[in-house]
Amino acid sequence: MIPGSTRAASTNTAFCRTAGACAPPGVEVVVFDDCAVLPHLNPDDDHDPLPPAVVALRTAIAAASAVLFCTPEYAGTLPGSLKNLLDWTVGGTELTGKPVAWAKVAADAHRGEGAHATLATVLGYVQAEVVVSACRHVPITREMVGADGLVADPAAREEIAQTLQALRHDRDELPAACTLGPEDGAERLRRWHALTDRAAPTARRVAHQLEVRFPPGPGVHAELEALAAAEQQCCAFLVWTVTVDSGQPVLHVTAPPDQPDDIDAIASLFGAT
Repeated sequence: MIPGSTRAASTNTAFCRTAGACAPPGVEVVVFDDCAVLPHLNPDDDHDPLPPAVVALRTAIAAASAVLFCTPEYAGTLPGSLKNLLDWTVGGTELTGKPVAWAKVAADAHRGEGAHATLATVLGYVQAEVVVSACRHVPITREMVGADGLVADPAAREEIAQTLQALRHDRDELPAACTLGPEDGAERLRRWHALTDRAAPTARRVAHQLEVRFPPGPGVHAELEALAAAEQQCCAFLVWTVTVDSGQPVLHVTAPPDQPDDIDAIASLFGAT
């Protein structure tokens, strides 16, 4: 796991450290929290012998089965320290084909999208395998973090564990469940985020069914229908429909009754857990 903040009391770092304490059986969590010690990238220096901190970074990524990022947004994009870390991965191949995802801990579900859009762009450039269904919003406040630097809230700890479980399982299940490649998956996620940022929908989940209501606005209905149709093509294990109620476009996503967890990822996208 890679936290994107260098702050000692960062809730992003607390998420990563807590993941090690509540990981599902069979999952070992290693946190690389040395963003601050990486030297500023100069491409002229990207050759052997590499700086020790860069060797440690690339070795950790190469040894990982998957990588989960947890980063705040700074000035509308990634913090400079995390962008520098990602820049150091461009010259290697450790992230190529590697399953990756990201978690957002901001209390407001609409904050942090600039950072995650940039992260998706960089991960697509290095050809990492973005596991869209494992990209989660797990709100964490400073009050939820104990003196030991770990998240104490039981509900948040359970969501952290579920995030790890999603990345673990969806790594193998993605080809069967979703026909999108990593770059197309990242682009689809960016379109969903752009639509939700523009329209600010409200979502309600009941068991295996999700309902998301969008305020009427220019292009909202058309983009929602386009996205739902595209999802139906690549995620046929769910039923995606769009209706109109009192002038509001409404997205309905339905999973098989005996598999309600199949809508966890899309429900998390809209903040309906």
